[in-house]
Amino acid sequence: MIITINFINYQNFIKMKSIIYRMICVSIFVCFFTSFAMASENKNSVNQKEQKPKKVFNWLDMRPKKLSGNVDMDAYILYCDTIWDRIQNYKESIAFFKLDTIWSPTEKCKVVKIVDEEGNPKNFSASFQQGVMITLTGTNIILDAANITLLTASAGTAIVGNPLLAISYSKCLAGGPIIVKLAYNEVKEIVDATKVQMTDIKQMKKSQLEGSTDQAIILPMEEGEIPDPDKIALLADIDKGNSDNESDIDFGKLDEIPEVEIKN
Repeated sequence: MIITINFINYQNFIKMKSIIYRMICVSIFVCFFTSFAMASENKNSVNQKEQKPKKVFNWLDMRPKKLSGNVDMDAYILYCDTIWDRIQNYKESIAFFKLDTIWSPTEKCKVVKIVDEEGNPKNFSASFQQGVMITLTGTNIILDAANITLLTASAGTAIVGNPLLAISYSKCLAGGPIIVKLAYNEVKEIVDATKVQMTDIKQMKKSQLEGSTDQAIILPMEEGEIPDPDKIALLADIDKGNSDNESDIDFGKLDEIPEVEIKN
């Protein structure tokens, strides 16, 4: 028997096979790309949830509305109230300042002024005394906050011995350690930053050149110092303020403030 093959039909078969193969490849690619896109979208969704800002701690949110009647528990609650209020008042009372420098390259010197956040001139002597007070107040808050740890332990013991007390007052025990952490971190950060500023003032006052005032300290330019081109002027043209209300500075006050170790 002789079998004959229609060449034209064979070519069509080959073409159809090629088209089907391409369609399968495209389908696989589309499925893969869709799966990848969905995975990326899910990942982004998870990341957005992870990046959700944490709720800011507020002691008043977990503080019981009324005292318990238990001596140890109430001592803990009232002391947390005190330290919490002191931390908040301390943070709100801080008045930051910055140094404004004008260079006089022709005379190889610079004039440093101290201004508040609105740009108003301040006296170096008054700023130093204020800084010492800020540092001392913050240090005392940190030291006093450490007592919360002992009071937390006593309040915890009171709860163990009184199950009814635990129902309404166990939640607030988590707040004390957080208040301690705020003192050791946020207050300590302000204290350290203020100490740096006070140390800078101390150094500048000891290195000031003739013609300085309590609002403008003239200092020699340091080797390799590059002046800001927008802050250059002749020394005679620079407003040096005055020394009105200048007070004596006791630099030893800064050294008397104890260093506080951070305990997390």
